[in-house]
Amino acid sequence: MSNSPFAEYEPRPPAKPSESKLNYEIRPATEADLQSITDIILAREGGTSSIILDKLIGQLNEGLDRCCIIVAVYSNPVIGWARSVYFSPPPDSPVNVALEGWYLAGLMVNPSNCRQSIGINLTRHRLDWLSQRTNSIYYFANAQNTVTIELHEKLGFNELTRDFTFPGVTFSGEGIGILFSINLKARQ
Repeated sequence: MSNSPFAEYEPRPPAKPSESKLNYEIRPATEADLQSITDIILAREGGTSSIILDKLIGQLNEGLDRCCIIVAVYSNPVIGWARSVYFSPPPDSPVNVALEGWYLAGLMVNPSNCRQSIGINLTRHRLDWLSQRTNSIYYFANAQNTVTIELHEKLGFNELTRDFTFPGVTFSGEGIGILFSINLKARQ
């Protein structure tokens, strides 16, 4: 097992809905879900529980015009979560700052529930929600995160650039980030 913060890449055909082992629900997150989301983040990335929880509370309270957090729930516990955020570059941003718009900005599944189509279903749910707000959606990933890159390519995302910055974000490993986009009109 590697020390990478990313899921192990295991190419294989995605599970068909009938093959899923869980009958889970995807719904908007509530404040009661935030500790479970925090626990998933801590298990994957480490950190400080109170800092992560405070950030999530702030994002949940931003309102749906700036942030949407959803969860996959099975028999009450949260088994996965995903977030979409609206990004506006600060006025003093460099010329290669990421574009203004809606971003898929966070997706994690409890490790014991991986490979059950939860991640792709959370992403589809966000795309459906965002399709009512915009035609263009962005996300970025570390170039080493082949699992998320493959997942988003299956949904129609294309690489825009590797020459961009996003405030507060650095990329581990080789330090290469990739900015992707999808045009929902072209997808229909």
